[in-house]
Amino acid sequence: ATRAAIIERLIQVRYIQRRGRSLVPTDKGVSLVAVLPNELKSPETTGKWESALNDIRTGDDNAERFMDGIKKMTCEIVDKSKIKKEVEFPEETPWRDPDKPREMLGICPSCKGDIFENSKAYYCSNWRTNNCRFSIWKNDKKSDRPDFDNDMIKELLTKKIMKMDEGTIHINKKSPYYQWISKSESKEE
Repeated sequence: ATRAAIIERLIQVRYIQRRGRSLVPTDKGVSLVAVLPNELKSPETTGKWESALNDIRTGDDNAERFMDGIKKMTCEIVDKSKIKKEVEFPEETPWRDPDKPREMLGICPSCKGDIFENSKAYYCSNWRTNNCRFSIWKNDKKSDRPDFDNDMIKELLTKKIMKMDEGTIHINKKSPYYQWISKSESKEE
């Protein structure tokens, strides 16, 4: 498996998630690592495996012997995990129930379409039909603005401006769709 395929699989089973350009562990991922035996988390184990794989590639070792060792280790870990249950993994729920109607949060200031929420942002319903690009990320790692929630977006779409302890947000009709002015920036001006 390639590194990219492994990363995509970890995202798919919700052990990690993307946050901007970073990959961060989910609670489920942290719980899994907490119960892994030390030999699996050890850089020494990774080093031994890399060395063994290199020996196989150069012909100094054989793949069957290496895989037998991996199988034996895997069986031991699984047997131990059946006896020792330290962590419970809660039942996962999908991010949004497909049978439940989406909540319309406001009117798009750019094209008057409906604003909805997805896992990462708030977006205009006309993005596909009218090519409207209005969207606001829930969290913006490039600025010090607080993360948005549904109530904040509703207020911002209604009033077009929101004053907060940390600063002020103005909504715009064109990109960039909002402007964040932190208290520290407004004091400098």
